[in-house]
Amino acid sequence: MIERLDALVTLLSTDVDADQIRSRLTAAALRGEVALYPEGYAVTGKPYLVELELAAPLAVSALEGAFGALTEGRSDRGRPRVAMFSPPERTGPFSVVVLAKVEGPGELRAASTTRVTLRRDPKS
Repeated sequence: MIERLDALVTLLSTDVDADQIRSRLTAAALRGEVALYPEGYAVTGKPYLVELELAAPLAVSALEGAFGALTEGRSDRGRPRVAMFSPPERTGPFSVVVLAKVEGPGELRAASTTRVTLRRDPKS
């Protein structure tokens, strides 16, 4: 699973369109949705988020090993906690952040997830 996520991070760092991402998700047997940047952005209409539903739980520690130090993102009360990872920069006009949603209490690094979001941000 980590290899498939890493390949998606590399793909998303390039100037790729939503259909190419959907095709890659299908080829990798991943279930996911692609959201586009809304009107008013320099990159309007380009893919912004890829939200994945994993078939099997993935350890947060495995994500940390692959994508760098874990940072706990803000979440609202009653909402899943978010583990954030900033993979090393790839060639391309976008940087990608890996976000893992984690349910329940406990140490974030010891948790697992079935929901991973990849967020694309234009490099400045």
